[in-house]
Amino acid sequence: MKKGSTLVTNYDIWNNNPEKVLQTRADFITKNPQTTKAVMKAIIEAQMWLDASWENRKEAVKFLSQKNYVNAPVDVLEKSMIGTFQYLKGQNSEANPMFNVFANYYAAYPFYSHGMWFITQMYRWGQLDKAVDMKKVIESVYRPDLFAEAAKEVGYTLPPSPWKKDGVDKYNMLSFRT
Repeated sequence: MKKGSTLVTNYDIWNNNPEKVLQTRADFITKNPQTTKAVMKAIIEAQMWLDASWENRKEAVKFLSQKNYVNAPVDVLEKSMIGTFQYLKGQNSEANPMFNVFANYYAAYPFYSHGMWFITQMYRWGQLDKAVDMKKVIESVYRPDLFAEAAKEVGYTLPPSPWKKDGVDKYNMLSFRT
């Protein structure tokens, strides 16, 4: 049986891409707004803690390696969590300190532009009917309003808004093409 090897990582293709998602149903958010906020705050705090130091990541790896979590050897998990990555078996690990970014560079933020990219790719590959109202879908799925409220309470720095200029919300003035 042959085993594969990593030739390239997603960081090599699109660094700081939108790869980590917290998702819940809209009706859950409506029924449980405080629980939703508490979960979001806990995740944002954990992301900030992971990005704060390599020591924190090493500590996290110890937990993740346990049977009731990922159940993988510490040395395997450390390959990505502490700034190295092993592309091919038998080769030395290469430095890749930005392979896993959790909160830095606004990695945790739900950018509308990411939703736009995903939907255009779904159109491109025939996975989604072009009759879908892109703006409506993105605004219902990506919730920067909820994120901002939780983030402010834990000290996460929000990105500057590319949509606001001179006090005008340019996002709501955009016309999405479908």
